[in-house]
Amino acid sequence: MTTNLSRERFVVSTNSAKSLEFFRITRSISILKSRQKAASARWRLPGARVAAPDFWKTEDRNARMTLFEQIDKDMIKALKGGDKDRLTVLRGLKSDLKYRRIEVGQDLTAEQEIEVLASAAKKRRDSIEQFRAGNRDDLVQKETFELEVITGYLPKQLSEEELRQMAQAAIAETGADSPKHMGVVMKVLMPRVKGQADGKLVNKIISELLAK
Repeated sequence: MTTNLSRERFVVSTNSAKSLEFFRITRSISILKSRQKAASARWRLPGARVAAPDFWKTEDRNARMTLFEQIDKDMIKALKGGDKDRLTVLRGLKSDLKYRRIEVGQDLTAEQEIEVLASAAKKRRDSIEQFRAGNRDDLVQKETFELEVITGYLPKQLSEEELRQMAQAAIAETGADSPKHMGVVMKVLMPRVKGQADGKLVNKIISELLAK
């Protein structure tokens, strides 16, 4: 009698453990799917024009990964391929994204990730100008390479003609008619070209248009 009772208790205990494990697995899968949906939703940028990495060109928007994930994936490729220079740049970008994530206290949105990389690209452009002025061709080449790697993860850069058209539209929208209204036009235009244009070039174009 005691033996049968022990067996029944063992069966009940085993079934309970299996049920609990099944619940844990299904709950984990559910959480993972919800996180994937939330992450993929951040990439739904209407009308985005993009260069380089394939994750920008994916037909299925839900299949796209974040910039952080793509950079992490490309780091592995660079490591396996022995591409030390590219690996160094990618490590730096990954570190920049991590620090920014700590600052905001949550996962970065697509716009925030682009801001981080756009800032990194600006630093390279500034360095290229300085090194070129100092006749440091070796460092100009190094910074140019890094800039090419970074811009590969940013939306396609707008041409000067496209920027000029957008600047004219912003000027008409704000009613600006003199150089003193530069700040007003910049405030309207810069969010529209974020990650797609160099701020200095935008400033130059607006200055030219307002000076006419």
